[in-house]
Amino acid sequence: MNDKNLKNYTKFTGKLSNKIISVETLEVDSSGNACEDVLNHIDKNCSLEIIETLIGNCMNINGRNSEGVSALRMAIFRHNKEVISLLLNYNVEVEEDRRYLLGDMAKYPFEDFKPMFELLTQKRVVTPNEELEIFLDQVKDITQDTIPQCMFIIKSLHVPCRSHNRRIKYFSGLSAFDYNNRLAEVESELEKNIKQKSIKTVLCMFIDFSKHHPKELAGILEKFSSNEKLNLSNHGWGSPLGYDDFMRNLTEEFKKIADDLERLSPTLYNDIKSFLFDENIIGWSSKIIKEEIKKGILPHNISLDTTNLPFKTFGDAIDNFKSLFVVKQNDKKLKLLKKFTKIKKELGLKNIDLSDLKQDKVDKFFTDTIRFEKALTLILSDIQENSNDNKKNIVIEADTISVNGMDMIEIKIIHIGSSTSKTAEALKETIDKNGGNFQTIYSNLLSVCNWSIDTICKDGKRYRVDYLYPVIGSPNSHCTQIFGNSRGRGFTHILRFYI
Repeated sequence: MNDKNLKNYTKFTGKLSNKIISVETLEVDSSGNACEDVLNHIDKNCSLEIIETLIGNCMNINGRNSEGVSALRMAIFRHNKEVISLLLNYNVEVEEDRRYLLGDMAKYPFEDFKPMFELLTQKRVVTPNEELEIFLDQVKDITQDTIPQCMFIIKSLHVPCRSHNRRIKYFSGLSAFDYNNRLAEVESELEKNIKQKSIKTVLCMFIDFSKHHPKELAGILEKFSSNEKLNLSNHGWGSPLGYDDFMRNLTEEFKKIADDLERLSPTLYNDIKSFLFDENIIGWSSKIIKEEIKKGILPHNISLDTTNLPFKTFGDAIDNFKSLFVVKQNDKKLKLLKKFTKIKKELGLKNIDLSDLKQDKVDKFFTDTIRFEKALTLILSDIQENSNDNKKNIVIEADTISVNGMDMIEIKIIHIGSSTSKTAEALKETIDKNGGNFQTIYSNLLSVCNWSIDTICKDGKRYRVDYLYPVIGSPNSHCTQIFGNSRGRGFTHILRFYI
């Protein structure tokens, strides 16, 4: 390192000594703060020796300049791959910046973008599950530069994911020939719309960007009923079976649905996987269950009296396991009414009418029941704060309906006579801007069921706001005015489940 380079860095030393003569004299204060403007000097000609010396002298590599820019983001902005790699090797924090990194990189020519993108994925700054999402969030316009970048990311998603060794299924089910044709179609459509449409608008013609897939989740969970090998994990055995064959078949079938189940509902995936395969809990893989089955005892009859569990038999534990993913009218332990009755008791509700749930309008549906119950609790507690305890002003209704030729279970939670003082537009933006209970309800119902509200708004008109609904490429809330003479019966939450 020569004195000229050192003099160039004298002005950005800040709390470092301002009389730098040689690299050995670099100092920092006790807080480890190195400089205000050091980041502005990370350019293509920046000396790695200087940066390493600053880090070696306790420079805070996670610090930011007066504009809030981090060292990592500035290095990417300056196209300095060596500094980026150095910072990542020193475990620089990336969480606050990673959504902007691909946006900065989009300004690169493709020959620089490709190796930098590969470096960020290799260092796990972004993961295969989110690369395209982050890119599209930051890069809007179709240009001659962004087309090859976008196509490169799409193609990169079809290699095994490093953390889970599985494929990203944007174009799942296609043969190699059809897959290559589909990629060609995407690229052709992008080229046709240079400077006319956004990248995401075009990609929505080919890719479902929604994270909301309740129909897919219901179909996966239904296999625990329809698939003979999975069915045996949550139904009674008519006669003794070989334990090893049962577990081998169970493992084989579960592997077929595991990746999709984890993607759609990670917590439910963990609960199911634990009961099936964790040897440290009372489940199908526990030592006591394995030994008893090998003695010829039917699983439902295995006694658990010697455990500290609230179950008398393994059959009770199996029923509890089953309650994680199915609601069933003809089973007293799995009834929809039982879930509302439980929440009614927990919240101390006196103003809720559950009489409609006693009718045989609903057979069964499959979903993540834990998240479903959490959402119900939030909805009812929110209503309770605005209820008159002297009246039955909450009504719960459930029915089987047909929507576009598809049978669904519809549950309505009606706060009789109530409305909102908000505008329809404010309700529409509740999820994105206000957070609170509605944001938590949204998170709990994602891929569980469709969710809408129906209410009279501030302008005296009736609206329906769809927060979770099956529209490809439309993650935002959707608002529609309801015309006609009916004023509705009050602020209503509408939940729809696929069957």
